Amino acid sequence: MTQTDGPKNRRRGRRISLWVLGVVILLVAGVAGAFQYSLGRTFTLGPWLREQAIVQFSDAMPGAEVAFDRMAIQIQTDWHPRIVLERLVVSPAEGTPIEFTEAETTLSYRKLVKGIVAPRNIRLSGVFLSAQRAADGQIAVSFGAREGAGNIGVEDLVEQIDRWLTLPQFERLTDVDIDAVTLRFDDLRAERGWTIDGGQMHMEREDDLLVMSSNFALLGGRDYASSLEFHYESELGNRGAQFAVTVEDVAAEDIASQSPALTWLEILRAPISGAMRVSIDDQGKLGPLNATLQIGQGVLQPGGAVRPVPFQSARSYFTYLPESNTLRFDELSLQSDWIKARADGKAHLIEDESGLPNMLLGQFQLTEFEGNPAGVFDAPISLDHVQTDFRLTLDPFELTLGEVLVQDQGQSLVMNGH
Repeated sequence: MTQTDGPKNRRRGRRISLWVLGVVILLVAGVAGAFQYSLGRTFTLGPWLREQAIVQFSDAMPGAEVAFDRMAIQIQTDWHPRIVLERLVVSPAEGTPIEFTEAETTLSYRKLVKGIVAPRNIRLSGVFLSAQRAADGQIAVSFGAREGAGNIGVEDLVEQIDRWLTLPQFERLTDVDIDAVTLRFDDLRAERGWTIDGGQMHMEREDDLLVMSSNFALLGGRDYASSLEFHYESELGNRGAQFAVTVEDVAAEDIASQSPALTWLEILRAPISGAMRVSIDDQGKLGPLNATLQIGQGVLQPGGAVRPVPFQSARSYFTYLPESNTLRFDELSLQSDWIKARADGKAHLIEDESGLPNMLLGQFQLTEFEGNPAGVFDAPISLDHVQTDFRLTLDPFELTLGEVLVQDQGQSLVMNGH
């Protein structure tokens, strides 16, 4: 090699390096320009790309296969691709397929360049759910209209969601929204069924805190609209949770069938609004249930066959203690044409052979009483203090007053009744 060969080779090498660098710059500029052009635009994938996307989505979904009819993609201004799927079907390895009319998700582009399909948020629309409560009170849920197919217990479903959210592909998932939900709930214990429509469900995660909420319209064929809202909060990997239910204008007999703490409401025919809250410890054991109920205009009609006793409104604040099967009433008030009364006290629930409460043994004191039952007096009377022990059987309805102590204007009266 001559001395002049070295400089020539170096110059040739520099020209080649510059040419390669130029090509890379042009490619990068072209790709960047294409992405810039694509920002905000929506593209529909052809058949081959759609099939490849189905494979990728199925690989990202643990224990299930994914299929869909159509896929559209949009590159957002923050470079995260937004995916829209039409008629999404998720088929788990065990159980029935779950079908949604539409699904939408925004993917993490940082994960995507590593070959990982990692959603940041998910929106699902149009799904039918079936729920069934067995005679022992256990509730199971299935997806789709086929009764009893692929049922999964509520506790198992929550544990499954916990496991999914701890997987690497879901570590960036913070929000899930589901709308246009229809739920059919069949209660074998109460021998009743309800259809709940127009449902919306929302799940939000912040670090290990998981919050789920939902609201539904209850279809009951009544002359007033009923709605329900549910709220669930827990930490991932922990069975302990906080659960709350808010109801608006739900029939008393519907509410009475859902919990031993509410059985006494079945003697009423009236709409009820209010809120109930209960905690579950890390062993899955229910804690005290706290309830605030506003009862609208209706009637007291045990069994639905006796002559109804009308009232304008009622209100109740109480706590149910499951360990002792006791109701503690901080307030129980009633407003009607006959009486205006306010009371507090407690009642112990006695179960029958079905395992459900059918009798209450109670001790109450009336802190306020004014009334004129059936108009037997010339003017309403008021009493300073009334205290009573009673036994109330719900079916057949029977009220026994063991002892009633009435005190008014320095006089006392003790009586009983049936």
